[in-house]
Parts: sequence; structure tokens; C-alpha cells
Amino acid sequence: MPFERLPGNFVYWFNIESEKHEKIKQMLLPKIELEESEASETTTNYFPLGSDAFTNYSKRPPYMLDNFITNTIVWDPVDDMIKRNNETDNYQISIDKSKIVEHWFTSYKVGDFFERHHHKGFPTIPSGENEYYYPTFSFIYILQDDNQKNSTTFIDTKAYMLSPHVETSIHTSDICDIKEGTVMIFPVHLIHAVKKNVKGKRITLAYNIASTFKNP
Repeated sequence: MPFERLPGNFVYWFNIESEKHEKIKQMLLPKIELEESEASETTTNYFPLGSDAFTNYSKRPPYMLDNFITNTIVWDPVDDMIKRNNETDNYQISIDKSKIVEHWFTSYKVGDFFERHHHKGFPTIPSGENEYYYPTFSFIYILQDDNQKNSTTFIDTKAYMLSPHVETSIHTSDICDIKEGTVMIFPVHLIHAVKKNVKGKRITLAYNIASTFKNP
């Protein structure tokens, strides 16, 4: 007998044009470095699920919402991702409207890491709206990375066709196309982690979007 498959997890990546990437670095790095230098050892800006990296999660830096930055690393890439998905996949992404609902940066020194976690949240009614927006996609933008390979790993724990004890993973260190200047987009529920930083500095930006959906 035939059978049907349900949609699964994915990771999509989009490489920003080098000139735009350099402009974003010039806009953001001085501000991020200033925030780090002003943070005391007792500052509790760490992501609640555990990390050895400095994460400005509580302040939601307003400069990360500059229109040029968000258009370049959020809205243009997600439009391309949806277009490519809907051209090739039976499961169409039917988003109507989206808003950025969370944003932060994470700065890694040598030895810093980020434990496995997800970005799944709850439906919310944003300010000025009258309907629920549902958590959909997360974005990681590699703003600066002195390493030759990216250190993010994505984990699917539901590989039942293999074994209830087997996890399937995407190690982005094996994908040479994912590097500084790359945006990675993935479903908010997808578990991911960052391995220990082995060289120099690594700074990433993170965004979560929530969306409304077109009528079926």
C-alpha cells in the first residue's frame, strides 16, 4: 500500500552580498563591542537555557531593527526561501503577514559554546494588531567569524525509522557555503546547538518571526 509523508524539518541558507555584509558589520560591530565592554561580570544577559557565550537577550538591541539590516538578513532571505520551497515542495508555505517578535546577538570567545535549545514560543497579538501571530521561523546571521568552519549543529530527535535512540543532525561545519555573511533559516521548533568556538571571535545575530496565514 502507498503512504503519505508529513512535512519535516529543514535548514535553508542565504549568502548576503559581500558589500552589504561589510556595511552591516560597520553598522553593528562598534555597538556590540561597546555593549560587551560595558557589561559587568554580574550582568545577567545570558540566554536562559545555558551558554558560555555573552548573549544580549534581555535588552533586545534596537539598532538590530534598522530597516536596511532587517530587509537584508530577514525579509529578503525569507521571501527567497518561501519562493524556492513553493516551487519544489508539495507542502506550500502559506504565510500572509510576518513580524519580528524577538531579536538578540550572541558573542563567542575561544571556548564559548551554546547548549542545544529551540526558539519555539507562543502565539501572540503584536502591538497595533487584532489577530494572533504564530511562531514560524528563526534566523541566525553570522556577523563575524574568525573560524574556517561554522559551528552550528541542527538536531532532529525523531528519527524513528532508524532507532528511538538515534538522532539525525546537520553539521554546518561540513557545508563550506555556510560562513561569515550567511543567514540560516529554520523552523522555530528545530533543536540546534553551537560547538565550542576554537579561534578568535564569533558574533551572530538571531531573529524570530511570527506570522499569520492565508485562508486555505
